[in-house]
Amino acid sequence: QNRPPKKHFGLTFEGTSRSLKYAFFVTLSLCLLIILVKYVLLKSGFNFSNDRVFSMTMGNQVNYLTIKYWVIIFVYSIITFPQELTTRGFLQSSFDILLENKHPWLAIVLSNFIFMTVHVSLMGYFQSFLIFIVGLAWGWMYSKQKNLIGVTLSHIVVGVFGLFFV
Repeated sequence: QNRPPKKHFGLTFEGTSRSLKYAFFVTLSLCLLIILVKYVLLKSGFNFSNDRVFSMTMGNQVNYLTIKYWVIIFVYSIITFPQELTTRGFLQSSFDILLENKHPWLAIVLSNFIFMTVHVSLMGYFQSFLIFIVGLAWGWMYSKQKNLIGVTLSHIVVGVFGLFFV
């Protein structure tokens, strides 16, 4: 059989500690970037569902004391792994093969463009563009680690932070 090993798709525990270290710094940077972008947009008159940098709600719909909030976080946490497996593990790795590992940034951009287009129908163009930017960081992380653990954990933390706290 000519199947690539699972490791090729980021399904490995090799390099997990290094992947988690990268994830910590990338996640912290992305959360700070999200805060900065929202602050700048608020100051420039961009209209949000509320006018604070930290909203602590998801479109003023979720009360933190309800089970609904925790269910949304739980479901979001579950769906991030298939997203990362598809976007980084399958698409980015496949583009790397097609480009003979000579153009890793092109593989990152192409896979992220597909990732972004899926989000357009869910969130609109502006939010999808921001997701594209965040996805570039995750694509870079994956290209350096070839391990989905850190990328997936970063995706969960940044996603929950962006949805509920900012």
